[in-house]
Amino acid sequence: MNRLQKAALAVRELGLEKVALFGLYRLGYLTGHWRRLNPPTPWPTIDPRAVDPQPIFRVPAQAELSALLSPAELQALRDEASLILSGQMRFFSAEPRPLNLCPSGTEHHWTQVRDDDPYADIKFIWEPARFTWVFTLARAYQLTADVVYPQAFWQYFHQFIQANPLNMGPNWASGQEVALRLIALVFAWQVFAQPETSTPADRAALLSVVAAHARRIPPTLLYARAQNNNHLISEAAGLYIAGVFLKGYPSAPRWQRLGWRWLNHAWQTQISPDGAYIQHSANYHRLMLQVSLATFSAAQTAGDALPAASLTRLQSAADWVASLMEPSNGALPNLGHNDGSLFLPLASALYADYRPTLQAASIALTRRRALPPGTWDELAAWLLLPPAKAAPTADLPAHPCRLNGADSWAVLRAVRFTDRPAHADQLHVDLWYRGQNVACDAGTYRYTAPPPWDHPLARTLAHNTLTLHNRDQMLRAGRFLWLDWAQAAVQSPSTPASLTAAHNGYAALGIQHKRALALQQAGDWLVTDRVTALRPSADPCPACLHWLLPDLPWSFEAGQLTMQLPSAVLRLNIKAFSEQDQPLELSFQVIRAGQLLLGSGECPPFLGWVSPTYDTRQPAISLRAFLITPPNFTLVSHWIFTQS
Repeated sequence: MNRLQKAALAVRELGLEKVALFGLYRLGYLTGHWRRLNPPTPWPTIDPRAVDPQPIFRVPAQAELSALLSPAELQALRDEASLILSGQMRFFSAEPRPLNLCPSGTEHHWTQVRDDDPYADIKFIWEPARFTWVFTLARAYQLTADVVYPQAFWQYFHQFIQANPLNMGPNWASGQEVALRLIALVFAWQVFAQPETSTPADRAALLSVVAAHARRIPPTLLYARAQNNNHLISEAAGLYIAGVFLKGYPSAPRWQRLGWRWLNHAWQTQISPDGAYIQHSANYHRLMLQVSLATFSAAQTAGDALPAASLTRLQSAADWVASLMEPSNGALPNLGHNDGSLFLPLASALYADYRPTLQAASIALTRRRALPPGTWDELAAWLLLPPAKAAPTADLPAHPCRLNGADSWAVLRAVRFTDRPAHADQLHVDLWYRGQNVACDAGTYRYTAPPPWDHPLARTLAHNTLTLHNRDQMLRAGRFLWLDWAQAAVQSPSTPASLTAAHNGYAALGIQHKRALALQQAGDWLVTDRVTALRPSADPCPACLHWLLPDLPWSFEAGQLTMQLPSAVLRLNIKAFSEQDQPLELSFQVIRAGQLLLGSGECPPFLGWVSPTYDTRQPAISLRAFLITPPNFTLVSHWIFTQS
């Protein structure tokens, strides 16, 4: 497919408005328009007497926070805050790195900054400059009243404004990054801008910097509108919160109106009626909810009530999280792009734990608890009225593609895309046993890195599904762009113990892939893949079935992988059959951390890995089953769990 054909397909699938808005954004670069609207200037000055900063967040008292944390959790918080005091932070909630707020390139206007270098990932510059470490310092200060924490904030704050001149360098290149940093600075005002922890000069500088951040966002809001994803919701939230916070500032009413308008547009167009988020990503879904919760807190201050249409979509989005959550630990399938975002780390919970966000969203949007009281209530305590006023626990909603057993559950991914897919992952199956993710989604690892790590985990062959003719289900047209979308549909009838779905990603090859997921009475699972010819053909159809499993002791014999789980023995048996139900011969590979341990043939180096957060990868076990035969044929994966 040539560039002109791809462009036509992009217009058809993305819509003319989005393509046109993106074209205008690029034109602004070429003509220097964005530089004229955001010129390099000294930091503005604000007379603090002319502004009446409004409280946006709720700051809980020491006793309230102490009641939520165990001694071990309190010590962990102190350790994390001490890490920040030492000049480090955990990038993407993983390994510590230097908390560097002084990037190179600040002698250039932000329009001269490039973020498409395949060997340089700008996310490593942006991560410390999001100021999410502010929330950890604030939690530690509220619990201990130790002045070292506000002192550290003010030190880092002044370091940032000295090292990042207004509109110069990489930390001004993204309106979303500016908006997220703005919200963190508004939060910092409430905790650290008290007379006993700041000077008048500190407070005047912080107000001026918040205003400068808000001023950066509107000129390039059309890029966020072109994306209509987390960029728009973050930038609109930043404008709205700045407008509410900076009461009395001349531009504040306009920012508040503009932010509120595009927030409601985003909520009503980005969240589908069933609650799924437009980016097809569990992590971006959480980012959207957390940004929305910060906005909800500001709306309480401003007296703005969410329109019914927005409230309904947000309630559905909270239900979506509950419907896919592992109840024992709050984890969700590692669906879609996972860039390590945890915008509001205001709870003693692991990065993969969605319970703080779910609980806060439930209380805010429905006045009901999704979960019993627990440590995960802390996020709600920072944002909302005391959670004790919420009604008793509500029943968790059901997901239409999830089946539940006594000790296990599974979900079959079957989506009809209305906006850009994140991964080519139709009919992927996630399987969980006693709280452990047994059939895993590999995640993302990196967007930008030298091959083979140039975002390969988005491909079909990295997911727990079937790849035919070694082709992805969709056409990859860019780092974040798939075209010729594969569409899937659940087929009737479904039961509480079985469901079937099919997708059309191989229709151009004259082939349909259909998958059935079934829970057996004994508690084991059957995944049945049927490949059907849509037109007569005797041509061989190369097929590869992939399953990604934890890095645990295993053995393999006669088409069966045996793995020792912490609480059971797993036996995964894979067989293939012809249209006449005759057995077909399969060949197998077992790959760990990109190394071929069993079998022969090509071994993609990105298989046998799982990425729990950005820039982090851990060994896993990839089991691949190969078959070359004309359609029609069937593959059956039988998952058997036996108590050890």
